[in-house]
Amino acid sequence: MAEDFLAKYDEEIDEVRAELEAVRSREQGVPLETGCALFALFGVAVVVLAFFVTIGQSYFGGWLFYVTLGVVIVLAIRRIRRRLTTPAQLRALRERRAELETGLSLMESERERMREVFRTPTSERTDAAPENGG
Repeated sequence: MAEDFLAKYDEEIDEVRAELEAVRSREQGVPLETGCALFALFGVAVVVLAFFVTIGQSYFGGWLFYVTLGVVIVLAIRRIRRRLTTPAQLRALRERRAELETGLSLMESERERMREVFRTPTSERTDAAPENGG
């Protein structure tokens, strides 16, 4: 019975570890997301430049070129801002990670305490228990 209980508890600890790893991964991916978004913005600007240099040569450097480049950059920035993790979301991820880390350490210490209790013979547990009385 004790082994079954500890096995179930170990499964719960593994689930918390997996969730903690997912939160850590998401939290560590935020700078990568930002870098990729900036690279995408740069890529869009290069595509517009390439179009005007090759196909729209007569418009390159004119008002149509600058308006198109500005509109494309503004639209790309708006789209990027919707997809990026906000500071509030990042704070929530950090808080969730802290909660999971605290809970995991408590669960692991409790598991070790339970293992010690289950290893100790029953007669020793009752002998070592303080007596109620006065």
